[in-house]
Amino acid sequence: RYSPSMHIPNIACNALVLIGSRDIQVTSKENIKGYKDLLPKNDKLHLLKELDGLNHLFQSCKSCTVTEYGQIEETFSTIALEEILTRGRGNYRAASSARFNSPVAVASSPIATLTITPLSEREQENLMSLIKPHGAEALIPRIVTGERLDALTQEATDLKAITISSAAAANAVMLAAGYFTPLSGYMDRADALGVARDLRTTTGLFWPVPVLNMVPEFEGEVGDRVALRDPNVDGNPVLAVMEITGIDTLSDDDMSLMTREIFGTEDPAHPGVATFNSQGRVLLSGPVDVLNYSYFQADFPETFRTAMEIRDEITQRGWQRVVAFQTRNPMHRAHEELCRMAMEDLDADGILVHMLLGKLKAGDIPAEVRDNAIRTMVEHYFPANTVMVTGYGFDMLYAGPREAVLHALFRQNAGCTELIVGRDHAGVGDYYGGFDAQTIFDDRVPQDALAIRIYRADHTAYSKKLDRVVMMKDAPDHDKADFILLSGTKVREMLGQGIAPPPEFSRPEVAQILMDYYQSLDA
Repeated sequence: RYSPSMHIPNIACNALVLIGSRDIQVTSKENIKGYKDLLPKNDKLHLLKELDGLNHLFQSCKSCTVTEYGQIEETFSTIALEEILTRGRGNYRAASSARFNSPVAVASSPIATLTITPLSEREQENLMSLIKPHGAEALIPRIVTGERLDALTQEATDLKAITISSAAAANAVMLAAGYFTPLSGYMDRADALGVARDLRTTTGLFWPVPVLNMVPEFEGEVGDRVALRDPNVDGNPVLAVMEITGIDTLSDDDMSLMTREIFGTEDPAHPGVATFNSQGRVLLSGPVDVLNYSYFQADFPETFRTAMEIRDEITQRGWQRVVAFQTRNPMHRAHEELCRMAMEDLDADGILVHMLLGKLKAGDIPAEVRDNAIRTMVEHYFPANTVMVTGYGFDMLYAGPREAVLHALFRQNAGCTELIVGRDHAGVGDYYGGFDAQTIFDDRVPQDALAIRIYRADHTAYSKKLDRVVMMKDAPDHDKADFILLSGTKVREMLGQGIAPPPEFSRPEVAQILMDYYQSLDA
């Protein structure tokens, strides 16, 4: 009979040990103690965890006796699979044989084993120092894979199906990609109002913007499982499976409070307000299992990345201090230099240029054009291994200060230590003060709420006197005539006429891409 005891002391990498609490052959307490006694006492990071309600084969059971085996339909609990997946993307590197393309091996002893390969010393040191996700020790992505994906895809064919809003679909993608860790799904009315008023859920979790699934009507009841159809993909395929744990009807007062608190206005001309109030008043809450990343992975294969993938790449690059730059626009000289300033001031290892890939208001530049322009700028004007160009699947809220805090939170989940917050961050029109998105971190975000910090940026522009881009606050002896300043309207007009903005404002390569785009609109 095989005994692992002779081999456990020789483990030379991080060990993940999962034990089913309902193992009746060897108790979980005995198993955990045995591993603790046998694992090498070195600087490696070992994790031993008891999984409640599972037998020694990691199946949910009632009596957990041999006579029950024939009645158990579950092959391998998703609880265990998600634990392996989460830890494998966090503190461990899974070998190819354990990436769920083939069955996970289960040993004849009461321990399930996963083949893992050790990280390099540099990767391990870097991984240990990465900023922790918000509200959790490791990311909690709601995407499902492997057998669980197959099972849910099949189940969805028999479920009641509803086509959700683009905003709710974007929330599902962010949950799937780990950006909304530690949330498991959509918020109920109590959490939504708590977050809107106080930036806290009913459990006390800090969160800046409600994560909702609002629909016009729903014929069902609590306990139902429903298939959520994607409004943004032809044929409206199933995006996620949701367990309905709450159904609330939002009152006029509820909607007014949330709108006012989130957007700072109830003006229906505000694009975020208009979108928020057009989704419906029936609020469905509950956990979701997400089957795919909507159109983002297919349409932006080189750019869309999950929080897990970004953390992995940060580790591989050997970065520790990482500054995030949020953008829904192409990057001109001022943005480019702002990233350099942040890197130098913070002594950072790299910049994450993280562009929004979802829905925008009419008139904004499409994601594929922005992507091309940003990649061209980075390729020509930044040293190698200093910038990651990536994107995330979310619709723009135009919520100014509140959205800036959300941006900080999910950049922390992506492994960033700082977020650049500039003038009118996430704003639109004149609904917000120029620096409201910075002062909210002083007024509404407690010091211990987030681990990420913000880099406060002023308006940046090219100085004719100094022959370089500066923050305007750092040039008190300048007046407007000393800077090269162009309004967005003027820039769009020039580009549409095939006139490149001055090279001090926009790189020639970037200007050419944008001229081609604007002229194509008039063709």
